[in-house]
Amino acid sequence: MTLAKFVAISGMIIDVLGAVIIARSFVMKRPSDVFRELKNFGRWDFYITRGARDLLLSWLVQSYEARAGAVIIGFGFVLQAISQVLPPITLTNAVLGIVVVVGTSLWLFFKLQTWFVRLSARQARSFYNELEPEATSADWKKMIPDRREELHQIEKQPGKWLNHTFDPVEDIDPTLTSNE
Repeated sequence: MTLAKFVAISGMIIDVLGAVIIARSFVMKRPSDVFRELKNFGRWDFYITRGARDLLLSWLVQSYEARAGAVIIGFGFVLQAISQVLPPITLTNAVLGIVVVVGTSLWLFFKLQTWFVRLSARQARSFYNELEPEATSADWKKMIPDRREELHQIEKQPGKWLNHTFDPVEDIDPTLTSNE
């Protein structure tokens, strides 16, 4: 296998990684719409519930996925373009190199997921900081810091949130969160 073919195949593999990340993020809306919709929903308990917290976090993660996927696809295309101008050098261990590129891409995919959740949890906490001064009920004022603390816990343990095993203990009146 020549160096040019190796670089072209590596570029294609990286394009696939970027496409997978972008495809995942296009399933839902853009995160910039989340804040607008939550503030205009008209019911405080919607964006104070755990379900709203997770929806907000999910939308924010998808925003990071879309950006990263676009950059990765661009990098893959650059590798493919470079492959067209490389000299015809034969590589003896090209198959091993491709295995390394595939393995690295898979490792990167899973690492990026936890990083996206951490960034999104931090961003979502700032949303609740902005929301707190608008709270009118004492119960709502208590629930906002609870959601921020849960987001802080998610930021520390993103894998639990990704695997749907994150379940913080909540001591809020169940009648306030019965629609979760």
